Amino acid sequence: MLSHRQKQKDKEGNNLGSPSYPTSFTSKEKEYGNGKQRANGHNGIIHKHESNGVKGKNKSKTPFLAIESTIESDSSERSKLDHTMQQRAQSASSSIFLPDGTPAGKIDRVMLLSLWAKTLVQSGMVEEIICAGMGKPTLATNEIAAKAMVQYWQDIAEKSHDAHLFFKENDRRLEKNRSKVATMGGVIDYGHPQGVLEHRARMARALNKWYCNNVIAREELEENEKEEQKNGFKGIAAQFFKKLGKKLKRNLANVELDESTNQPKTNPSNEIHKPLFSPDDILFTVGGAAAINATFQALEKLSPGGKVITPSPHYSLYAHNDSNVELITIDVMEEPGYRLTKHALKRGVEAAKQKGEKISAFLFCDPNNPLGTIIGKVEWEKIARYLEKYIEENPDTYIILDEAYAAMVFDFVDHDHVSLIEVAPKKLLSKCALFRSGTKDKSAAGERWGVMVTKDKRLMAAVLEQTVEAYGHAPISAQHGFSIATEKFSNDDKHELEDYYKHQVRTATRRLAEMKASMPKADYVVRGAFYILADLSDLKGLPLSKEASAILGKTGDITTDEDIVYSLMTRRKPKKALMIAPLSYYGTDPKRCYVRITCSGGDEEIHKICDILARELVEARQEKKNELKRKLILLSNKIREENDVSADAELVRVLEQADLQCLLSQPGEQDKSVKQHRSHSPNGRSSVKGIKKKLSDENLHSLRAAQLKDEMNLLAGHLKNLEEAHARIQQNKFDLKLNGLNSELTAIYEEKCKIYEGNISHIMQEFKEINNDKAEEWQEYLDKIQEKWFKSGKEEPLKNRVIDLECYLKNLMYELVKEIIEKLKELRPTKAEHWQVMLNDLNEMWIQKEKDQEKLIPMQERVANLELFLKHQLNSYKKYKEELENDTEKEEGKENEDDLIKDEDLYKDGPESIQEEVQKIQIKVTQAEMTVNAVSRLQARFRARKEREKLEKKYDKDCNDLGRDDYGRDG
Repeated sequence: MLSHRQKQKDKEGNNLGSPSYPTSFTSKEKEYGNGKQRANGHNGIIHKHESNGVKGKNKSKTPFLAIESTIESDSSERSKLDHTMQQRAQSASSSIFLPDGTPAGKIDRVMLLSLWAKTLVQSGMVEEIICAGMGKPTLATNEIAAKAMVQYWQDIAEKSHDAHLFFKENDRRLEKNRSKVATMGGVIDYGHPQGVLEHRARMARALNKWYCNNVIAREELEENEKEEQKNGFKGIAAQFFKKLGKKLKRNLANVELDESTNQPKTNPSNEIHKPLFSPDDILFTVGGAAAINATFQALEKLSPGGKVITPSPHYSLYAHNDSNVELITIDVMEEPGYRLTKHALKRGVEAAKQKGEKISAFLFCDPNNPLGTIIGKVEWEKIARYLEKYIEENPDTYIILDEAYAAMVFDFVDHDHVSLIEVAPKKLLSKCALFRSGTKDKSAAGERWGVMVTKDKRLMAAVLEQTVEAYGHAPISAQHGFSIATEKFSNDDKHELEDYYKHQVRTATRRLAEMKASMPKADYVVRGAFYILADLSDLKGLPLSKEASAILGKTGDITTDEDIVYSLMTRRKPKKALMIAPLSYYGTDPKRCYVRITCSGGDEEIHKICDILARELVEARQEKKNELKRKLILLSNKIREENDVSADAELVRVLEQADLQCLLSQPGEQDKSVKQHRSHSPNGRSSVKGIKKKLSDENLHSLRAAQLKDEMNLLAGHLKNLEEAHARIQQNKFDLKLNGLNSELTAIYEEKCKIYEGNISHIMQEFKEINNDKAEEWQEYLDKIQEKWFKSGKEEPLKNRVIDLECYLKNLMYELVKEIIEKLKELRPTKAEHWQVMLNDLNEMWIQKEKDQEKLIPMQERVANLELFLKHQLNSYKKYKEELENDTEKEEGKENEDDLIKDEDLYKDGPESIQEEVQKIQIKVTQAEMTVNAVSRLQARFRARKEREKLEKKYDKDCNDLGRDDYGRDG
């Protein structure tokens, strides 16, 4: 069905039978939006009666709308919807969907927002959506631009009329008549790929007028200062000659030389002595977006593998263009006022160098979209000096300046805002590329006016190649209108832009401050464009609406700025929704929950936007306030139940403050803002009526939102203090317990050291009887170990002593085993061979066990195995030695079966060995260490939590184990 407005246009011949738009838009509308809304929706509001939508049965044509109708008709189908959304999320590369139910893919997310806004209105889900997410100008189109376009087409129309009239009135068969028609004009011919020379020359003059005055003044000042330093002029004389030198230089600069005579011309006509830009430096493009796309594609060819470094947040098209060039972003959200500084730029470049990333270009947007901030003159000068040094070392690097909002700067005082072109050295200018657009300052978004300017021939050729491949060239009518409008753009036009947009931005700034939704940095001030950022992080945690869940392909609570935006766009109480842009679409962290609001639809629209935000914030903050209060009461009761608080004066004070805050934050304070107005009004009760009339319910919502924010902050502060007090109490308890466990563990380690020292002494005596020389060497080694314990001036911890003694004991026994085998070779070669085989089996058993367990065998186990082995071996050795001394040696090869020890018996016996004592102590040590480590981990968690709150960062809940593996070291 056609709306009433469309039918009226059909009657007037303006809309000749065009069909109504379907619920899901065509691909062109997906890219550019509904043409009707762009033409008629200057106030940025989409109404139901203007949406060209369908009603009734046609509502189910869109898959999204069919899902919605299912939800409304039968609540039992909710589980089916959840299952459908889960399948969508698993199958789609991007979780967000188009209105026709297919994944959104790589479509520009801001354009997708606009598409969904129209669809929601067409479906009747919302009655009205205020569109404040697109960068739409609303000031009337520049009058000079409009007249230039009219004049252009009027000239074409007159020539075309004369040619057609002549052809109709004369004999068409005559060759001379056809030839005359061909020369009468009225034909729009192809133009130069860069643009018609006349229009390029006009644009060059306009840009020279815009930029060159400051460039020339700066060059003259630098030269005069050099002359002054050289000649040593001081005082009044210096000032006189300085001014005189300026005048002479300007007069000489305005003189043109005759090429034939090399003499000055008599009537100089040039206003500036050396134009900054020439027609060859100008390239007209199909809007600013085409210039960005073509330049990125050119950089991809000129510098393969190179990346573009730019401040973040940044214009969304920088990251989503038609090239494969990646961005290196510099986060300015941590900088003062969210403004780029030379130090931030330097840090970003150095970080890229450390990662081995190649920089092909620097890209600056000033004034910034989406921030609305500007880079001041002083900072630009610092950046220019840094870039000059960088370009000298990297001559293939370019500098791109996106100045689409150059004419929309507020509070322009003492030339605080300048372009990099105006302060850059000459060498730097040759590497610059400039983007200018007629979308914003001329209010000609639909005409697609853009220009790229550069003096670098190589870059110009590459960009021109990409432009020709994509478009051929920009429309000649656009070149004509854009160049004339730019040339005749005056200070009055600039002041008109400032007066129109500045006050709307200031109104939004004031309203956001009233509801405490301003950005965290107090020095953030919008100085250009018509955007402002808002902090809506208080909306996190609210449940997603069912419509937003279906669009985003997810369920649960709001966690990102995108969730917030789609929830605001699908709100239905009242049936007025809002479309704003998530700042994550411009390169920031989505969990910060910052949004960009376009302030161009007039003060009334801005108030509507802020009214919606205020109501949402009131609801969210009320819920969060109640949750904070609940946590505060629970923690307070827990502390009182677990501890004797009367003995701790500081804890008593914190608990009393928390209790008082819980009492003060009782519900029923919605009219507190009105009471405050009454208390400040001179007329008392009579003025309250006037205030209530002046302040609408929405204004009171803003005040209530601010009040709830303050109460939330107070509750959060008291909760933090109470948690710190609770952590301190727990810390003291843990410290006491840990001290007791440490004492117990120390006693165990001391006992273990005595056992090891006693065994080492016993084995050392046996070693001396077998090989005294080697025993002396091992004794020296033991002395060095003990010296090391006291060498640093501090005693080695008992745990480390146990490890050292354990390793030493294992190696000592192993060496003694080998010595005994050598001695047995002299007494009983067969028996020595038998013991060697058993030793090899023991080593293989250790290796196999380590492979099976995938970790080293504890030293404790090795010591126990060697202890048993050594015990049997010593007994056997002493027995054979006694037999040899008593001449009762048996015949060679006749071994007594009792003398042969089986491998399996070696590790079963040994009741008198060290193993039993060591195992008992080891059980105690393991239990004590597990307890100490558990307490230490809890202690570390409390410390990490306290540190996290101080730094306002999130850390992992689990801390690393503070203990060591006792037996992870091999001797």
